[in-house]
Amino acid sequence: MREINFLTWNTQLYEMGNKINDEQPVKKIDRLTFNIVINKVNNFLNSGNEAVAILQEIPFKCNTNGFKEHILFRKFLEFFPDDKYDMYYNISSEKQIKMTVVLAKKIGSENLIYQKKEELNNNMCVSFGIKGLGLSIIGVHPHNASELIKWLQERGFPDIMLGDFNAGNYKKGYEDSKFKDNRDNYRKLILKYTDICNGQKTRRMVFSNGSVYETPIDHVLIKKDSSELKKYQCKNVKIEGNEDNVSDHYPIYFKLSYLDEADKLH
Repeated sequence: MREINFLTWNTQLYEMGNKINDEQPVKKIDRLTFNIVINKVNNFLNSGNEAVAILQEIPFKCNTNGFKEHILFRKFLEFFPDDKYDMYYNISSEKQIKMTVVLAKKIGSENLIYQKKEELNNNMCVSFGIKGLGLSIIGVHPHNASELIKWLQERGFPDIMLGDFNAGNYKKGYEDSKFKDNRDNYRKLILKYTDICNGQKTRRMVFSNGSVYETPIDHVLIKKDSSELKKYQCKNVKIEGNEDNVSDHYPIYFKLSYLDEADKLH
């Protein structure tokens, strides 16, 4: 039996050194927090198993430094050099400050993952496959569910989608029309999919008054009618709490098991 380990996580790293909006002050570059995030990803990829990390909000350019390459992006490349790792991301603008990255350790000199360039790819989404498996997988980070549906209608719906969807099927105390529309569109999206996270909370926000608000907006969606996915089993889903307090999102882990013909004979 072949097993692939997955991690999907919105790292929140791009906010360091970048101006996000007029109200939010620029966060200082915190090497300690960066190292905690990188070491967690590094330990996962070097656990001795086949493993793929899908990371959102990796910094690329710095808008407070003339849109030069972000110093944390340079450090990120140093941690994961291309002679030992396969890394896929998309650049859509010279002033792009963040992106989604798909990352896997090479097996000897062999690639574990490859990019599916004909499918959905932009700075927020990366389409990829795993060598030897016939699955289409997309790491996503749209602004909302409507945007993601539009992209997928143009490029096709994959077997597996995972990442920060900025949407979920949940309620909150005050719901304006924008929130309701986003939820309705997410509900349309998941008609084709099963969320193996089962609506668990994946983002934690702490307000100035000390109150805490958690939302289920990160997901792993498995296509219901995929003939290819009938050969696989998703298991051991784990949503890691915010012990390190380095991101406002929780890392999500799971295993994808594939029973090949040799396994079926035993």
